[in-house]
Amino acid sequence: MRACSGVLSRRAGEPCSGTALLIVLVLTLVMSMLAATVLQSASLQLRYSGNLERRLETLSVAGGISTAVRERIENFPGALQAGQSNCEPPDTRQTCAFSDLQYTLPIELPPDFAVRARVTRSLSAVMLLETPAAGSGQYALYEIDVEIFDVLSGARLAQTVTGVALPAAPGEPRILYWRQPGIDAP
Repeated sequence: MRACSGVLSRRAGEPCSGTALLIVLVLTLVMSMLAATVLQSASLQLRYSGNLERRLETLSVAGGISTAVRERIENFPGALQAGQSNCEPPDTRQTCAFSDLQYTLPIELPPDFAVRARVTRSLSAVMLLETPAAGSGQYALYEIDVEIFDVLSGARLAQTVTGVALPAAPGEPRILYWRQPGIDAP
C-alpha cells in the first residue's frame, strides 16, 4: 500500500494509507499526556503552598500565644521547682504542679485545632545574668512551650519554645531564646 503524498498527486482509485492521520493522533496523545502531567504538577504545588500557608499561620498563632503567656506575670509562679510546670487546665501531664496558666488567644482558632501551653521552670536557683538592656541582675529561668494540634488527626501543626528570664526584682520578663523543636537545635 502506498502513502498519499497529497490530494493533487493522488491518482483515482489508489488507496491512501492514512499516515498523516496516525502521526496527528500520536502527537495529540503525547500533548494530552504532557498537559495532564502539567495539571497534576500544578495541583500538587497548590496543595503544598496551602499546607505551608497553614503551617506558617499556626506557627504565628503559637508565637502569639507565647507572647500572651509571657505578658501575665502570674503565669510564672515562684513556687515552681526545676522541671515543674504551670499548665492550662485540664492538662493532665504529671509534671504540672499548677494548672492555672492564663492567656487570651491572639485570633480565633478553627474548631479542629487544640492548643497545649505550659510554663516550665528551668532551674530552681536564681541566676545572675548579664543582659544588654538592663545590665546584670538576678533572674529565674523559665520556658514557655506552646503546641497546636489538629484534633482530628492528632498531628502537631506547630510548636514554639521560648526561653524567658524573669527578674527577681519587679520587672518585665526578658526573652532569652526562641526556637522550633525539630527544626532548631535545643
